[in-house]
Amino acid sequence: MTPQQSTTVRNLYFDESGFTGANLADPEQPWFVYVGVALDEEEACLIHTEAYSRFRLQGSELKGANLIKTTRGRRALSWILGVVCEHARAVVADKRYALAGKFFDYMIEPILAERNATFYEIDFHKFVATHLFLASKTDKHHDELLMAFSRMMRRMDPGELDEVFSVWRRLEGLSPIGQLHKLSKLHREKIEGELGVARNAGPMANWTLELTATALYSLLCYWGETSDGLEVYCDNSKPLVASAAFFDGFIGRRDKGYVQLSSAPPSSIVFNLNKPVRLVDSRSSYGIQLADVLASTLAYTLKNPVEPISKEWRSLYGKMLVNSIVPDLTLMDLRERTTFINTQVLFELTDGSRDRVDLLKKMPIIVRMAKSMYPYYLHSLDAGLEDFVAP
Repeated sequence: MTPQQSTTVRNLYFDESGFTGANLADPEQPWFVYVGVALDEEEACLIHTEAYSRFRLQGSELKGANLIKTTRGRRALSWILGVVCEHARAVVADKRYALAGKFFDYMIEPILAERNATFYEIDFHKFVATHLFLASKTDKHHDELLMAFSRMMRRMDPGELDEVFSVWRRLEGLSPIGQLHKLSKLHREKIEGELGVARNAGPMANWTLELTATALYSLLCYWGETSDGLEVYCDNSKPLVASAAFFDGFIGRRDKGYVQLSSAPPSSIVFNLNKPVRLVDSRSSYGIQLADVLASTLAYTLKNPVEPISKEWRSLYGKMLVNSIVPDLTLMDLRERTTFINTQVLFELTDGSRDRVDLLKKMPIIVRMAKSMYPYYLHSLDAGLEDFVAP
């Protein structure tokens, strides 16, 4: 999604819903939602005042989680959504899928880093993460693998890497994820190196799995595309306190930078902050209260998709979503070109008869060959289907 309106300086207010810290496997909170609202505080105050007047609300602070509990509160939420959603953008994350993505980042990507551009071009990271995500929801062994990884990362205990590999070994021959175990074990030192970097990341080390800073960065890159400067206000958050130095690095940035992964359009990776991100109490900011309302309603809609009110609210969210962290199930469709290519790459990576030394160097050639083979593969599927249905 591309921003439509250019501005010199943009005021942004952020809040979240579904925060469980580094515990991305909490079954009671499967979704994380982070919302930014691009309104001046004066405009937010007018909306706040109008909502209280129209719906005779109690108290002084708009809290989405409280308003959802009553009929009057839900009517107020619907009205606020209708007024504010065009000024807002959101990142949503399926937390279990995000955890599967982190597994790829720390347990597989270090092995592929020498040629990582080739793998990102074909969405291999999403292919592996989606496999693990889906398998972990139906198979206890894959779930145990994710949980062992989660414990290791939350405690930042290098001694628990043995447990992760032990659980992973049980999956050999049972799934694509299991097939990657031998390759990862052969390159354990690279994985240990990546984990060491995470452990030595200072204040951010305790929040390696947490999604707040990632979501904020994504939304600031979005708005930074058409803004000369951003002034950012966030609800007080321990992960953002820990990542303050990272965001301070964008103060006064006038340059532009882009990265392109897979077939998606290039994405901005730089923005300009006029001053440090300010962490404030939501009670003192009408803009943050509006962000809270949108985050709470979106999280409720995702968790309760069949409720009538969820269907109403969902119709308002189309233009809000930016770079969300959700599985792409087309990557599991065996007729899809990307699925075929990734399956061939996975086979090459896990074929024990291959020469491990030159495998990564040959990977661009392997990808090109898979791309050229795809039309013949698809034809064979269609021909087989015709034979099956013929009288």
